Amino acid sequence: MATEGDWVRVTKRLRFQDTVHPVVAEGRLVQRRRIAAVGSFAGSPGGRLWVDEVVIQKADGERSAMIVDAHTHIEAVPEPPGATAPLTTAASTVGAAREPPSQ
Repeated sequence: MATEGDWVRVTKRLRFQDTVHPVVAEGRLVQRRRIAAVGSFAGSPGGRLWVDEVVIQKADGERSAMIVDAHTHIEAVPEPPGATAPLTTAASTVGAAREPPSQ
């Protein structure tokens, strides 16, 4: 199991009609979290659906947030030699749109 700070490879399998397309992203695992997604699903408490999400920071500093589902594979891999981008200490703006506005 990869922990925060590890270099990881996230592989998602996206199915489109009769083909499956692998999508691969590598970076440092910044955060694993469960977020509430608003939905109109029958039987969901309060009309909310909870989904797992990972945030990784790629070697060039870009942050990517990805939903984790049954078709997602996360594995710890050795850090590549050219990956020297340190984790940014500024608060992440990934997911900021999901936060309710303060009043």
